[in-house]
Amino acid sequence: MGFMDSYKHLEKLCGDMFGDERRISAYIDEMYENTEGWDLVDGWESDLKKLKHYRWVRNRIVHEPDAYEDELCDAEDIEWLDDFYYRIIDREDPLNRYYEIVRSRKSIKHASEQRMDSASYGKNSSSQCSDDKPGKILPGFLCFLCFFFAVVILFMILGEIL
Repeated sequence: MGFMDSYKHLEKLCGDMFGDERRISAYIDEMYENTEGWDLVDGWESDLKKLKHYRWVRNRIVHEPDAYEDELCDAEDIEWLDDFYYRIIDREDPLNRYYEIVRSRKSIKHASEQRMDSASYGKNSSSQCSDDKPGKILPGFLCFLCFFFAVVILFMILGEIL
């Protein structure tokens, strides 16, 4: 395959992946939106620069009458595009690696919260009940007390009337 064939192949995959007609531009925009990717994923910046460069090459070939594929790119460029295509398929591209890191961080955080909850479970049931959700228990208890006193006052008033 030539440069344009490899580019179109990758472009179609990105378009299908994002459901976005901007295709490779959508992939690039997604990389820019996930600013932590720069620090979390090895090769993030390099891949982003390559994608932007190859988009620029493609645009020159398509829009400039004196720009030719064989003058602007070589076999290494085609190989990189094909390799990036298969990295997406194998979920080894920068965005998939970023999302995997984020998911694993969330699952580790969730697992540690679960361990803390289960470690304190049943140790002191009265304190667990009062410490479990103090923001919800206290207002509920106060509402109950207000209702109870309102009923008592109502019966006292009714008792005097009758």
